[in-house]
Amino acid sequence: MSEDADATPCISIRGLSRRLPSGERLLTILDSIDLEVPHGQFVAILGPSGSGKSTLLALMAGLDRASEGSIRLDGVALEDLSEDELALLRRDKVGFVFQSFHLLQNQTARENVLLPLELAWPDGSRTELQARTESLLDAVGLGDRGHHYPAQLSGGEQQRVALARAFAGQPPILLADEPTGNLDGATGRSILQLIAGLRSENTTMVLVTHDPQVAQMADRAVHLRDGRIEKDELRIDP
Repeated sequence: MSEDADATPCISIRGLSRRLPSGERLLTILDSIDLEVPHGQFVAILGPSGSGKSTLLALMAGLDRASEGSIRLDGVALEDLSEDELALLRRDKVGFVFQSFHLLQNQTARENVLLPLELAWPDGSRTELQARTESLLDAVGLGDRGHHYPAQLSGGEQQRVALARAFAGQPPILLADEPTGNLDGATGRSILQLIAGLRSENTTMVLVTHDPQVAQMADRAVHLRDGRIEKDELRIDP
């Protein structure tokens, strides 16, 4: 990779605003956000409910459109892409972990993980894709549960499947929206440890949370309040 490419932020956000109709007026969810995330950094986005955290993450993933401003992933401006192009960008570059898992209920854990692999590598052999699927399920401690459907799994197990699915295509960018929000404390901590273990040093990760303890794992903490960045701090180890 060239020095110029290294200098390009993985995520670059300029003047980002999101407004939604609310009765006869516009409600401002995000207001003039500027943020750069270098390659390989782990960023925690913190803030109270309603501060705009999840909206910011959805905009980064191209799941929502900004009212104003620009978002670039590896130099590609999301606002210039069609919906089909955004879908391809997500397939190739972005893994997403939702708080509510978003697993396909009529497919087994194994099938939920295999599907994104088939989309990412349509020319891959069935044997290779299945081997990768089993490796991922083993990595999240579910090697013996691949034949179970989501309804047969606990919340923590479903989130483990969601993690395996998010990492299936080896995405350079991982976005996680309150991935431990629906889990008890012990299970949530185990999920965070899994995220840290699965993430390679080259993976850029942005994790939304309201829990300062969760943010302790991150390299950097960005605090939102009322749709604006209130504080942006690098983590300093004691």
